Amino acid sequence: MYYQDKVKAYHELNKLLNNNEKHIVVAGDSFVEQFPVDELFDEFKILNRGIGKDSSKGLFDRTDNNINNINISSCFIMVGHNDIKYRKVSETVDLIVSVLNKIKSDRLYFISILPDCNVNDNELFIVINRMVKDFCRHHRCQFVDAYNLFVNENECNQQLYTSDEVHLNIYGYKLLAKKIDVILKK
Repeated sequence: MYYQDKVKAYHELNKLLNNNEKHIVVAGDSFVEQFPVDELFDEFKILNRGIGKDSSKGLFDRTDNNINNINISSCFIMVGHNDIKYRKVSETVDLIVSVLNKIKSDRLYFISILPDCNVNDNELFIVINRMVKDFCRHHRCQFVDAYNLFVNENECNQQLYTSDEVHLNIYGYKLLAKKIDVILKK
């Protein structure tokens, strides 16, 4: 119910936008939904289109209603973390690639799947990230390696995560925002 309500809300909010103007969008799962973009970006207004528990399949399905009905200058996609619970690596990568191919944006970025301090899926995340990076190298998207910002000596840097050891705390989000800010200022 919550998921469908958010999809509908974003669709209605997009109707309020002036599409004669270009917008910056970040879309994805709970990492995005919890990203305090209003507070962390002084120079840029960023539209947050994240939904908790989303997957690449869910994002693909809602792309037309929540993303492609916006006039986008830069779009940052951050999704895939939840997929590994339900899909194999190859299917996850195929779905992420489908999302990236479907997005209509002047500039397109994929933010790597971040390490998880709570599970043993990080090796799978590294493989997915490598495969998506390879796709981006040959297509119209830029791969943003944020994974390595959140590890120390191959271990998850728990100081950047909330107590659930999955989601970022404010220090983690500040670090991610700094990485995105550098990209936007280019």
